[in-house]
Amino acid sequence: MAFQPSKKAKLLFRDYSEPDLVPLMNIMLILIPLLVSIVSFIQFAFLQYNPNPAAGGEGAGGGGGGSGEAGEMLNLVLNITENSFQISVLNALPGSPNYFEIPKLENGRYNYTGLKDRLMYIRKEIVKDPIETKETIDPLTRQISYTMRFRYADGNIINISAKNEIPWQVCTRVLDVIREYEVKTLPNGAKLSIPLFAEPVFGQIQ
Repeated sequence: MAFQPSKKAKLLFRDYSEPDLVPLMNIMLILIPLLVSIVSFIQFAFLQYNPNPAAGGEGAGGGGGGSGEAGEMLNLVLNITENSFQISVLNALPGSPNYFEIPKLENGRYNYTGLKDRLMYIRKEIVKDPIETKETIDPLTRQISYTMRFRYADGNIINISAKNEIPWQVCTRVLDVIREYEVKTLPNGAKLSIPLFAEPVFGQIQ
């Protein structure tokens, strides 16, 4: 005896309304780990830098800047290695007065306090005070900003290099170290944070 049309339709709907997703899930479980294994999420690469004229890249670094010559380069380099921070100023090599190495602490952690102290010394004793400070006012927000020019044409720049195995958290902590040099109070009472080195440039140790 044949089913009524309405009952047959209900049976077919009940039998085929839930597709079998197990094969599809098995494929995804294979593909996802495979894709994750071949994708590089973080990769250090050299960043090309075009000097900003307002930040001291005009080439003329003299004009009352003490003993520095026009266009003289600071060439501040910070290398992050597995065991220490290595700092070179004025193209200094290991063993020279302008080459500094800050080893890790006894607990195996990087010495960020020692790094901060050494960079503060470089900023105060080698880079010194800016030879020119320009004040600009944003026409929309009316906020005041300052650009400084130093005796060195690249006085705002620190070149930071790290090996592939250095964790990204270490690099971010280094950026925190160079974030602030001093805080000045403006005539209107506002606080202005002066960065230690305003233009970090990342690279990779080969």
